[in-house]
Amino acid sequence: LFRSFIKDVEPNPYVILGVHETDNDETIKRAWLEIVTKNHPDSFMSRGEPKEFIRLAHETTAQANAAYNKIRSERMTKGSA
Repeated sequence: LFRSFIKDVEPNPYVILGVHETDNDETIKRAWLEIVTKNHPDSFMSRGEPKEFIRLAHETTAQANAAYNKIRSERMTKGSA
């Protein structure tokens, strides 16, 4: 969603997950799981939510997954994961 407003700017994965760069891996994982659990498209579909809600849930989940994967990748490169 952030990307739709500012072109050519990579969103900060820590901001997407609502965590700080100094947070430990467990805190970051917990934040990611909370977002994915609350916004998983299958949950919206099973409740019969409108297609627009399902699309937004899919985007939110994909953005959270990408942010988490980027943080993990960066931390593995730095040797802290």
